[in-house]
Order: sequence, then structure tokens, then C-alpha cells
Amino acid sequence: MNSLDQEEGNIKYLMFSATFPKMARDLATQHLAHNHVRIHVGRTGSSHQNIKQDVVFVEPHVKKQALLDLLLSAPPARTIIFVNSKRAADEVDDFLFNNNIPCTSIRK
Repeated sequence: MNSLDQEEGNIKYLMFSATFPKMARDLATQHLAHNHVRIHVGRTGSSHQNIKQDVVFVEPHVKKQALLDLLLSAPPARTIIFVNSKRAADEVDDFLFNNNIPCTSIRK
């Protein structure tokens, strides 16, 4: 792609996110067309009635142990753990595997 293509507006930017925090909204405003489409699924700040959300505050240095304690205190169930980086996904996967919790990480 050459600079002329960019000047003529021949570039398409797409943004996908499960959440759309302020930083992402600012990027969208700056780089997407003014008539961009934003698709909402559900209401902002809400979840489906079948999803239970709890917030547990812990110090950063005990997060993995708190996660393990939480998993072990609940009946066995399929669980999805969201993290913010590939490295964190690998670290959590290794930690749980080394503590005999069946797990896998999905990274893109």
C-alpha cells in the first residue's frame, strides 16, 4: 500500500472488542469514519440473568492464589477466565496446570 492510497481514504479500519472502554472509544472517534457502526449486545454494564458476577478485591501478589482458592471452593464447573495479555494467559494456564486444575488457554 502506498501513501497515495492512504491519502485517498482507501483504508478501512475495523475495531472489535468485548468491551469498549474510554480509551477504545477515543481511538474509534479518532480513526473510524464519522458514520461508523457500533453494535451493542445487551445493556452497558449489565449481564444476562444466567451470569453471576462477583468482584473480589485482592492484592496483586496474591491474585493467582485467590483464583485457585475460588476455583477449589466452588463445585466443579466449566469456567472462563479473562486476562489482558497473552503472557498473562500463559501464566495463569501454567499456574492452574501445576496445581492440577485441568485447563487450556486460548490466545489470538
